Amino acid sequence: MSIFELFQGVFSGKGSGQYPTIEPFEYLETLSFISDGRPFIRLEQKTKKTDRVTPLHQEVGYIRVLEGSELELVLVQPTGVVEVAKGIYSEEDASATMEFRSIQVIATPSAKPVAETLRTYRLASETLTFEFHMAAAQQETQFHLRSDLVREEA
Repeated sequence: MSIFELFQGVFSGKGSGQYPTIEPFEYLETLSFISDGRPFIRLEQKTKKTDRVTPLHQEVGYIRVLEGSELELVLVQPTGVVEVAKGIYSEEDASATMEFRSIQVIATPSAKPVAETLRTYRLASETLTFEFHMAAAQQETQFHLRSDLVREEA
């Protein structure tokens, strides 16, 4: 099965976050991967507070599938941050993983600067685990978010 077929679909569930500059928190997340057969996957992520109403964060972008196991990610956030990342795709036992490390993070003049991002999407059966590490607010790269999501639809 190809990377396009494996990750295709909508996943949702709960997540939690922390960072030295904020209080720990929990959230609800919906993450979708959409492929139309061309060598890229459209990625869209939306989060809400656990009240199921209040929106928190969202981002949209594309995963470009290159030769072999190489990937590229372009991701835009309404906060004024754009991530450009290189990645790798791997399969092991019954799981598939996409891992990305930013090569450039661009911020608009009004955005909070982010120095580095690390993203991991690990799919095992119908469960997707997302982990996000970042360097921001004059902090070194460290854990920020983790969500465990279940496939809703393909």
